[in-house]
Amino acid sequence: MTRGRIALVAVVAAVVAGFFLTRPSDEKRIERRLESLAESAARDSGEGKLQGLAAARAVAEGFAEPFEVVAPQLGFSTHDRRELIGGIHAFRLRSERFRVRIADTHIELDSAMGRALMLLDIEFATGAVGLGRGDRYRFRLDWVERDGEWRIDRAELLEIGGR
Repeated sequence: MTRGRIALVAVVAAVVAGFFLTRPSDEKRIERRLESLAESAARDSGEGKLQGLAAARAVAEGFAEPFEVVAPQLGFSTHDRRELIGGIHAFRLRSERFRVRIADTHIELDSAMGRALMLLDIEFATGAVGLGRGDRYRFRLDWVERDGEWRIDRAELLEIGGR
């Protein structure tokens, strides 16, 4: 093999290795997606209805097609995207402002199948009617990877607990 070919093989190997070493893991990609959804869900004082509806749509975009949301403790269950957007929008309107804090995440990943199960606690920092300030909500999120994007295909509220 000539020196030129050896150099070419070394460069290609370095590029391929660099791609795999710098590419975020599936777990990190899911965590980043969840953080982005939490940021979209947050509400600031003075937010208009159209801004709120856009935020609800942004959160709903984090869900696959088809999907299922089950929250019997809140009297909510749906497979319908419009109903999901309406539910998120109504939930956000219950408070002048709030933030979503994610805690205690656990992910079981099956990258070969493009599936992940996540258990997590979410705290809603709010003074909303019917929501305790700082109460923890325990969720199970089932994720699916399609076309390189991780999305939620099932969300289940498991428990509403204290701080």
